Amino acid sequence: MKSLKKLFSLVLALSLACTVVSTSFVAMAAEEAAASSEYEELLTSYLEETEVESEADADADTSDSETAEDETLTDEEEEDASETGDTSSESENTVTAAEDSTETDPGTSETDPGTSAESDSSTSAEPDASSSEDNTIVDTSTLESAITKAEALTESSYTAATWATLQTALTAAKTVLATEGATQTEVDSAATTLTKAINGLVSYQTLYNNSTKISLSYDDRYTFSSKVTSIVSLTITSKRTGSTKADTAVAKVDSSNSKKIIACGCGTAVVTLANGKTYGVKVSAAAISLLLIIGQSNAEGRPSSSTSSSLATYKKQWIPSEEGQVYSTYAPSDTSMYSKIGWYSSTGSNSLTTSNESAFIPSSLTDNTASKDYKWTNNLTTAGNGKSGIDSALAYEWNKLTGEKVWVINAAHHGSSITSWQPGSSKSNNNFWQAVDLYVAAEKLLSKEIAAGHYTLSHKGIFWLQGEQDKSMSASKYLSYFTKMNSALRTQLNGSGISGMKKAIAFTGIIMVRAAASKPATTSDFALTGPRLAQYYMTTSSASAYSTIKIASQAAEQWTSNANVKSYFVNKYGTQAKYRAANPNKSGTISMPTKISQVHSTIHYSQLAYNEIGMDASDNICYALGYAKAPSSKVSSVTIVTANGYTNRNKSTTKLSKGKTLKFAVKVYPTYLSKGVTVTTTSSTKYTVSGITLTARKNSKITVKAGSKSTYITIKKK
Repeated sequence: MKSLKKLFSLVLALSLACTVVSTSFVAMAAEEAAASSEYEELLTSYLEETEVESEADADADTSDSETAEDETLTDEEEEDASETGDTSSESENTVTAAEDSTETDPGTSETDPGTSAESDSSTSAEPDASSSEDNTIVDTSTLESAITKAEALTESSYTAATWATLQTALTAAKTVLATEGATQTEVDSAATTLTKAINGLVSYQTLYNNSTKISLSYDDRYTFSSKVTSIVSLTITSKRTGSTKADTAVAKVDSSNSKKIIACGCGTAVVTLANGKTYGVKVSAAAISLLLIIGQSNAEGRPSSSTSSSLATYKKQWIPSEEGQVYSTYAPSDTSMYSKIGWYSSTGSNSLTTSNESAFIPSSLTDNTASKDYKWTNNLTTAGNGKSGIDSALAYEWNKLTGEKVWVINAAHHGSSITSWQPGSSKSNNNFWQAVDLYVAAEKLLSKEIAAGHYTLSHKGIFWLQGEQDKSMSASKYLSYFTKMNSALRTQLNGSGISGMKKAIAFTGIIMVRAAASKPATTSDFALTGPRLAQYYMTTSSASAYSTIKIASQAAEQWTSNANVKSYFVNKYGTQAKYRAANPNKSGTISMPTKISQVHSTIHYSQLAYNEIGMDASDNICYALGYAKAPSSKVSSVTIVTANGYTNRNKSTTKLSKGKTLKFAVKVYPTYLSKGVTVTTTSSTKYTVSGITLTARKNSKITVKAGSKSTYITIKKK
C-alpha cells in the first residue's frame, strides 16, 4: 500500500511537471498558429480538465494519507520508514514542490539536481531569458525631452565654455537616441548628462549681474588692463541714426587698441578679457551741449601769421580732447581758411553760405568716414588734426567741468562788422543767417541722434568775440545792434519745430574784445571803445534786458605788460608742471607765457592765448550758471576804469564839465560774479552805456557795489 502511494505521488508530481512543459509547448504553438481561435478553445478545455484532475488526485492523496496515519506499522514497515522518512511527509513535500514549479521558471525549480529537472532548466532557461531581454521596452521620453530643451536654447545667451559643454552632451545624447538596441541604462545616463549640462549653463545675464560694473555714456571710450577677447550685448535700447533698426552692438573693440572699447550703442553688455576677468558694461544716452561760436577773426581762430613756421607752432599747441567727448564743426569764412584755420586736408569749393550748410554736417555725429575731412566731427580730439583758435580749449574745459559731451559749431567770419550780423527784415546770405542755418543743420542731426537714443540735450549757448572792426562805433549804437542780433538769435535757435531740440539759448557769453589799436601789444589796446563800453555795460548790468548776457572772459584784460603776463600765469598755475597738466596740448612741451609777445604779438592771439581764453570762457559760464561748482562765491575785487580801460580809478577824483560824459566801466573778479553790479549816482549825474554824464554843475560821488565789495569815484564840476 505504501509503495502504491509512493508511486501515485511520483506520478502526480511528474504529471504536474508535464503540465507546465506542455503549457509552454502549447504557448509556443499558439504563437506560431497566430492565435487560432480553434486552438484557444482546445487549450482552454485541456487546462480545465487538467486542473480538475489535479484537484481530484490531491484530494485522494490527502484521504489516503489520513487513513495511513491510523494504521499500525509493522517492524519491516518501521524499518522502511526509518530509511526513507515519513511517506505522508514526503508526499506532501513532493506535491508542494510540484505546485511551486508551476509558479516559477523551470530553470529555477527546486527539484533535486540529480533529477531530470536539471536537464529541463538547462534547455529552457536560456531561451526564456533571451526572449525577455528582446521584448523589454526602453523609455527614451526623458532623453527626448532634454534634447528638445537643449535645442531650443540660444548660443548667444550663454558663455562659450558652458555652451561647449552643452553641445558635447547634446551630440552624445543624439547618438544614444539614434542607436538601435541602446539599453535603458545608456539612455538614462545620456539624459542625466545632458540635463546636467543644461543646468550648468551660465547665461551672460547672470555673468553681467555678478561682474564688476562699468557705466558709460554713448560714444565713451574705456581702456582695460588686459586685451578684450569678447563683447556680448545683452540688451540694445538704441537705434541707428535716422533708422528704426537697433544698433548692431552696445560696445566694440577699438581697432587701434585691443584693450579699449567704444560705446557704440545703448544697453548692457558683458566684456571678457584675456586674463579671464569679466565686466558688466551699461551704456546710457549721453548728455550733450550745443554751443555756437560767432564773431570775427579772433572768434574764428585766425593765427597771428600765416607763415608755415607760425602755423606749425599753432598745430603743436592746441588742446585735443579724448575721442567721443568733444565734437566740432567749423565752416570757413572763405576758402583760404580751410587750411589756415581748419587745417583740413580737403578744401571746399565755397565758404559757408545759406545754401551749403549741410555740406559741413555728417550723417551721424560719430561718422568720420566722409571723403571730406571738414565734415568730420572728431577734429578737436586725439584722432583729429586740430584747429587754431579758442575752440579746442573751450570744448576741452567744458567737457571736463560738466562731465558732458559738447558739440562746438564755429560760424565766425573774420573782418566782420556787427552790422553784418543783423537779421534784417528778411533772410539774406549774411553772417547772421549763415550762422543760423549751420546751427539749425546741427540741431536737425542732433534731433535724429536723440530720437535714436544716443544723446539727451543738456545746454545751448553762444560765445561772442567781436568788435575790433567797429572800434569807431559809439557804445549806444553798438548796444542797439547787439541786442537786436541777440534777440533774433534766441528766436531762431530755440529749436522750435525740431524734435528734441526745444530749448532756449541759456546764455550769450561775451569774450571781451580788445580795442584794435595800431600797436596791439601795448596798453593802448585796452582803450574803452564803443564796443568795449557796451560789452562791459551789458555783462555787469542787472537789467532784465541783459539777463542772459554774461561776460565769458576778460583774461586778456590783465595782459597789460610783460610783468603782468607772467604774474597772471604764475598766480593761476603756480608751476610749469601744473600749467602743462591743465593744458594738455598736442606737443606736450609748452611753457607758461612770460611776456606780451607770447600771447598777443598782433591783433590776433597766439594759440597759447587762445587756449587760456577758451578755458576761461568755459569756466566762467559754467560757474555763473551753476553747471559746475564755482571755486568761490565771494567777489574778490571790483575795479573802476575810465578812458584808457586799464588804470584802476577806485576812490579817485576827476573833473567833468556839465553835459560831458566820462567813459566808465567796472571790472569784477572772479569774472563769473560780474552780473548784478549796482552803480549809484546822484541827482547831478547819469549812468548810461556810454559812461557817467554830468547833468548839473554839482559835485557827485558815484558808488559801485559788487557782492560785498564796493568802491567809488568822485566827480567834481569843472
